[in-house]
This record gives sequence, structure tokens and C-alpha cells, in this order.
Amino acid sequence: MDPKGTGKFIAKLRKEKNLTQIQLAEKLQVTNKAVSKWETGNGYPDIDSLLALSKVFDVSVNELLSGKRLRSPRAERDAQKAVAAEFLQTEKKRIHSKWTIIGLTLLIVVSIVIKGFSMLVDFRRLQEHYAPDTGCVIAEDYASMTIYGTKYVKVFEDCYGIVEWDEALFDRPMVGDKSSDEEAVYSIKYCDDYDMVCLIDPKWEMEKGLYCREDKVKEYTEKFNDTKPAVYCLLINGYPKVWADVSADVQEYLETFNRNKLGTCPDEGFEKATEIGMRAKDSPFIQPVGDISKYSGKYYFGRWYDDWGTTKYVRLPKRLYEELDSLFKRIKD
Repeated sequence: MDPKGTGKFIAKLRKEKNLTQIQLAEKLQVTNKAVSKWETGNGYPDIDSLLALSKVFDVSVNELLSGKRLRSPRAERDAQKAVAAEFLQTEKKRIHSKWTIIGLTLLIVVSIVIKGFSMLVDFRRLQEHYAPDTGCVIAEDYASMTIYGTKYVKVFEDCYGIVEWDEALFDRPMVGDKSSDEEAVYSIKYCDDYDMVCLIDPKWEMEKGLYCREDKVKEYTEKFNDTKPAVYCLLINGYPKVWADVSADVQEYLETFNRNKLGTCPDEGFEKATEIGMRAKDSPFIQPVGDISKYSGKYYFGRWYDDWGTTKYVRLPKRLYEELDSLFKRIKD
């Protein structure tokens, strides 16, 4: 079994169903943090989750474990027969339609000539777009990278939720001696002089690692360990990752509500949900602590309690709804 293959297959099936990680987690009755770990290959669904995933995506458990859709031998033979029959039919038409083929060939040639000029005009732009970004070279084992001669080392394998992306630096970095279109490198908000960067998989919209300048590792490790979270913030966009700080009213309530009243959220009426985290002011590091969900027009704060995804909820007061409505309108699924 290949956890990364299964994870990518789960992510592909989720996107085909137009589901966010949070929505899939709701269907499976797990946290979106658990779903993220599956999709990045850093965790594996248990048997109950595999059965639930099989039902949601209409695939077999064997296909989930294999990381791809499987075809039966009989279906494969039928497909081969159909291809062979189509090939024979095409050959017959080719023999008896020589002039038709010549006409089509001439038409293709004329089309190429007509469009050739526009292709030449766009060639330089396309060449620039698909050219490798040689300013960024990632080691083949992904343990480090070099950006314009400055060495960066990986400090987090799974940087899920702990930073906010800023801007794309490289769309096609080099991995070893080859250009890659499966990774992109983003700078991190609140980091001076590109001290840290995040490696992204644009196709699957997943973070693949957080890298820090080699001479700054100690400084930022101490910041991460010593930072005392003070500000609550909501995830309003997953790709690129963007967080929005909440107002003082929401902040005060989340810090002072009675935790003895924590319970469960409703079983029906789900509308939308997003993660909530904490960070020190102007800190690049965010600590996800739970989520805020909307059910039938009402908001619930869910607090995460362990790595297994245990979440307990409390309903938020109506005086906070105006601000939460405004924030939830900005969320991009």
C-alpha cells in the first residue's frame, strides 16, 4: 500500500465531487486536519473511514488502496476488441477514400500556414511561461533548496496550517537537473527578506514543506517555539493560503466563554465551515485550534482536542453574526 498514492487519489476524487476538505470531513465525521493528512500521505484512513470514502466516491476499497481506478480483465479485453474493430474500419475507409485524405491533408496544411503567424507571435511568451526557473534548485531528496545561491533547509515536512503564503516566487523550479511543473515556491507573510519559503503542489493544492534560510534556522525555530498566540484568525482562502484576523469582540468571546458548555454541533443544516487559528501579532506562524461552522444560519465554534480529530462545539452569540457573515462571504471554497 502506498499512502501518498492513496492520498493523491482521495484528493482527486474529492475535487471531482467539488468538495472542500472541510465538507468531506463533515461527511466522514472526522476533522479536515485528518483529511489533509491522508491527502499529503502523512496519515492513513482506518477501515471505517475507507468504507465511508468508498461510499462517498463510489469506488471500491481496493481502488482506494491502489490509488487508482481499476478495470476488470473482461472490460480490458472488450476495450481492446473495440479499438481493434475501429482500427480495421478506419483502414478500410482510408483505402477507399484516398482523395478525401489528400483533401484533409491540404486543409490541415493551409490551417497550419494561416495560424503559423499567430503561433510565431506567441512563441516567445509561451517559451517564457514554460521555461524552468533556474534561480531555484531543489535537492532531489527535497531536504534543501538553493535560491539564487542562498541555501534553504526544510524545517517542517508537513507545514499544514502554520503559515500564510504571500507571493509566488517560482512556478517551475528545478528539481535536481530537471524542471518541475508539479511544484511552486511561495514566500511567507511577515518574513523579512524571504527568510522562509513554502513548497507547494499546485495541482493538488497542498503544502509539501516549509524551508528556512540555513543561517536563520535557529532564529525562526526559537520564534516558533517561544511565540505566544494572541490573535484569532480565520482561514478565508486555501490556495493560496490567506488568513483574516477577527475583531476584538470575537477575540474576547473566544477567550472568555465557559468551556464547560462545550458539546456537539447539529446533525443537519450544514452550510459552510472554515478553520480558526491563533498567532502572535505579525508572526508568520499560525497554530490551528479548531473551526467555525455555520448550520441553518447559526455559527458554532469547534475546538480540537487531540490528533484524532476530537472536536467539541459551542454556539456563538448572535451579536457576532454580522462580522462572521462578512468573513464567511470572503471564503473561497
